[in-house]
Amino acid sequence: GDSMLCGYAPLGESKSIECVKKSKCFPKSAQIMQASGVEVAVAEAHQGMEMLGISSAGHLTASTYLGDSHAGQPQQDLMHYFLEVQHSQQRPGRPFRSTAEHLLYVKCEKAMDVPGQGLCPVPAAHLQVGKHVLAVINESNDGWVDSMVLNVTGVWLQGLYNPLTSSRSAIVDGVLASNVGLTPFQLSMWHSKTKVRKSTAALVDLFSWPVWLAIEFGMPMHWISNQHVQVVYMKVVDSIQSLL
Repeated sequence: GDSMLCGYAPLGESKSIECVKKSKCFPKSAQIMQASGVEVAVAEAHQGMEMLGISSAGHLTASTYLGDSHAGQPQQDLMHYFLEVQHSQQRPGRPFRSTAEHLLYVKCEKAMDVPGQGLCPVPAAHLQVGKHVLAVINESNDGWVDSMVLNVTGVWLQGLYNPLTSSRSAIVDGVLASNVGLTPFQLSMWHSKTKVRKSTAALVDLFSWPVWLAIEFGMPMHWISNQHVQVVYMKVVDSIQSLL
């Protein structure tokens, strides 16, 4: 779903003065990894492709590409504001880029001393240099390596894509990311309420399962990607969230 807000800047920096359409998504230049280890542009992925994702047990798993939640929307041809994350193990010239609300996986603080284990979802806007460690696919595409966040800046890029997979996760530009993100309201709560940060995974499951259930029961993707439907659904999510 989309809503208007001023784009969040990385922690420690002032907010962007530009107000733009914000969604949980990636730019057109992003690459998503298939189960074979070969990457494909998010704009070229199609239903039925086998992608890499993460299982509920935290292991790499094959995951079916279901569609894109922004398919057919006019925003896919426009310029948008993304956060650009430089990290220690990134592929040459391949920083991770997403909108501020999009969730990606980082090393949980309680598991910082355990290589390749203990992953927690956080919104891109919350990443801090020298603190957060991303989960990055290794060279053999069969496990993770830890990649320290080195810099977070803003960049304007074309396109607005959000791949949906059966595992609700994907490897985007080498980084493990969720298919979903927080609403602007949830993101503001994230910055102010510790309990929201601690329950992110549960909240994601709670608010996203109806979408995946609808897809599983044959709901057409053009309905899932309908902007009006997304706006209404996000308003419902925010209303429920405000009561928690």
